[in-house]
Amino acid sequence: GPEAPEGLTVLQLVKQGRFPYQGLFSKWTEMDEEKVQEALRATHLTELKDRPVDSLSGGQRQRAWIAMTLAQDTDIILLDEPTTYLDMTHQIEILDLLFDLNEKEGRTIVMVLHDLNLACRYAHNLIAVQDKGIYAEGK
Repeated sequence: GPEAPEGLTVLQLVKQGRFPYQGLFSKWTEMDEEKVQEALRATHLTELKDRPVDSLSGGQRQRAWIAMTLAQDTDIILLDEPTTYLDMTHQIEILDLLFDLNEKEGRTIVMVLHDLNLACRYAHNLIAVQDKGIYAEGK
């Protein structure tokens, strides 16, 4: 997965998700803080917010990166292999979180998964790609 700069805390990483909303002279707003706190709660990272990202387990680290994307507050979330290198328990944890975000908040989640069984379990719509083309698609 992606690497955070050494010593960067979970809170600092999640705050980076608000970067697109910061202008040259704009200040951190109540809305920015609210979105960061919501993202920490949604990913169950509030208690770990002061921990360095590089000290977290693989599943916690993935949740921290997902929290950063949630703080951006977009309707569509794009993820490239969010479960790669995680054990099955952490894979299920991440996919359950993303499923809940879709079901409860109505966010569209578009992701690449190489585990067809997990993709079938969680996806509302699935596109299977093989040899640079669409092999199958459906609900």
